[in-house]
Amino acid sequence: MAKINVSAGLTRVTPTFFFGLLSMRGSWPHVAAHQTEQLEKHLKETTMRSSVLLFASSLALASAQADEMAKQGEESSTIYYVILSSTPDAVEWAGIRRIDSGDARFDKMGVRCTARGFESGKCTLSDSLGDEIFTVFEPRRFHYAGGTGDYAGISGEGEWRCEHPSSPDPNVALIICTQKSSWKLP
Repeated sequence: MAKINVSAGLTRVTPTFFFGLLSMRGSWPHVAAHQTEQLEKHLKETTMRSSVLLFASSLALASAQADEMAKQGEESSTIYYVILSSTPDAVEWAGIRRIDSGDARFDKMGVRCTARGFESGKCTLSDSLGDEIFTVFEPRRFHYAGGTGDYAGISGEGEWRCEHPSSPDPNVALIICTQKSSWKLP
């Protein structure tokens, strides 16, 4: 006879049980229907338990990774900018930062910069969660000047170099900057 095995609170449906249900369905409909209901109930409960365990495991892993985030490091990145506005008094540009090597938290950050001319100014970098890093720059150097969320208290410095590639649109100026820096979180 087909049966359900129960051990340590977990239920295991044997192939004999499943195929037994199929064979009994025509001959003993009231028994097969009852066992089919039991099987469906069991499958729903098992699916729910599996989903809860998977979700809890994901949360535990994310929490462990958050606790293991580096507190200092070095990175090199490339930032691709488009000039948003340019007047004799101020320039504003925005882009996206891609990490060439270093901590992946700094990859794919949105960047927005303002300056008086191109030689000195400030930038704000934003990650996908809305946490920000603030930098100030001068010719060929920049400094981390704090941040919000995961980047609160960030410090460090780096160097930058930019080039101005040709744009297919004469009304849009492009900039590609490479950076190398070291940073530290409290």
